[in-house]
Amino acid sequence: MLTVEQAAKINGQKILTVREFGQQFKSLGYKLDRTMDCQGLSRYMTGEHAGESYPVITTSVKEIDTGMSAFHYQARRDDNFRAMQKLRGEICAITKNCLLEV
Repeated sequence: MLTVEQAAKINGQKILTVREFGQQFKSLGYKLDRTMDCQGLSRYMTGEHAGESYPVITTSVKEIDTGMSAFHYQARRDDNFRAMQKLRGEICAITKNCLLEV
């Protein structure tokens, strides 16, 4: 099993504190919805690291103003949404010895 630091490096993600992680989404009008946390293992299925895994907590985000999930079919799809989608692949945090990802 890979360490969370190794996985973040492989994924090309910048590691932030949980607070910094949340602030990045907040700056775009979103907040982390930690009630949706799901802990497990993420496994590389293809490529150089196929078969390797790392511990992960995935969570969700909500629009701050509406409280609606960012991924709801009626949620907005503006420039901030597209920036948030891009951000999801660029940053992560470490908590409970897991990568925190959206």
